[in-house]
Amino acid sequence: MKGKFCASLFVLFVFMLLIPDLGHSYEREVILGDVYQTEKEKESLKDRFRLDVSVGYGYSYAQILTGIYGPDPKLATYLDRLDMDYSENLAALRLTATYAMTSKMGIYFSVPFGAVKYKKEEGIRRIFEEDKLGFGLGDIYGGIYYNILSGSKTTPNIVINVDANSDIAKYYSLGDGLWDITPGIQIRQLLSDSFYILGLADYTFRLKKKEIEPGDIFGYGGGIGFILGSSALELGLKAATIDETKIDNTTLFDKDKDLAFFMAIKSLYKGMGFYLTIGNLDEGIDLERNSFGFEFSFPIF
Repeated sequence: MKGKFCASLFVLFVFMLLIPDLGHSYEREVILGDVYQTEKEKESLKDRFRLDVSVGYGYSYAQILTGIYGPDPKLATYLDRLDMDYSENLAALRLTATYAMTSKMGIYFSVPFGAVKYKKEEGIRRIFEEDKLGFGLGDIYGGIYYNILSGSKTTPNIVINVDANSDIAKYYSLGDGLWDITPGIQIRQLLSDSFYILGLADYTFRLKKKEIEPGDIFGYGGGIGFILGSSALELGLKAATIDETKIDNTTLFDKDKDLAFFMAIKSLYKGMGFYLTIGNLDEGIDLERNSFGFEFSFPIF
């Protein structure tokens, strides 16, 4: 039971970055601000409501080795060990509604749903196996964004946002199943008519749930962007530092780090996009893990 709980909680961390949180329909404003907006668009933003649908796929794998030591741990020999492989495949659907209250500020609300197939193999010879398929809602989240500075060739585009995440996910690949609040900032600076750089940072405050004290998460990263006609291509890296997690005041996971690659292709006018994330690029020596996810997003209203 302890091994199963450890594997499940670990997958929680892996999938927090697996499916990119890029389904928000304000990408048009976030990327370039007022630079590519017509006067008609600016005037109509305050009355604009939009509904986007995103479909995606994600995969995560982790191998966990836990030693059970004798009376003297300094001997560095163990009497027994837990050897577990845990993987999940996810097919997800997400609906995101956005209302732009002004040309600079708006609110958004998102509901994810997915089919999850998970497989657990335990024991050195993998003699204990569990393979199941399930369906369920993910953690519903919502938030507010504000464009504090419009972009130009001399000044950056700066957008701040605050997300609130619910705790209703039944499967960890659909959310961490914890209440958390995440303030963040995105900065983009045009260097030419077709090239810009970007930076981002966020901090997730994770609230205690029963006996679990989850660690907060600090994320930061950056990359480059290219404007290709009416579309934009972004490439970058995002690092995350996860504080230690405790259960019943006992440390379950030490402070950990993760590094993920992301790519986004966005239509600046039609609102469609493709997003790819590859996580766990800095895999540890004693812990094998990897994650991968992609998502298509397009407006339906």
